[in-house]
Amino acid sequence: MTCEEYRVLLDDFLDGVIRPEDEEKMLRHEAECPACKELRASLSALQSDLSDLSEDVPPLPEDFHAQWTEKVAALSTEEKPKVKVRFTPPVLRTLAACAVLVLLPPCLCPAKRSCTFNRPGDEIRSRFSGIRHGPV
Repeated sequence: MTCEEYRVLLDDFLDGVIRPEDEEKMLRHEAECPACKELRASLSALQSDLSDLSEDVPPLPEDFHAQWTEKVAALSTEEKPKVKVRFTPPVLRTLAACAVLVLLPPCLCPAKRSCTFNRPGDEIRSRFSGIRHGPV
């Protein structure tokens, strides 16, 4: 028997529902494999400890189920507060982003005048707005 086959049968062994011939094979394997023997011992101890825990659990009150059912029913009939969901359509978000791109650059310009100069002479004309010069 391999260790893998042993592990497959171990649950049945611990539950006490293993066939006698499989139990003999397992015991022979344990004699040859200390790791599997240790595994069975630790799982047996764990199973024993867990069964001891169930003895210490106090019983539920007799009317527990009725009280629990009433509480669940009361919670399900309570009116829940309505939550307003704010939804911004994608079109409005796109328009807002475009408005920021169009309106923000002039606000960032350090000069008090317009920052858009297409030709070299435009800058001179804007500084001397009262004086009309020809093309420079």
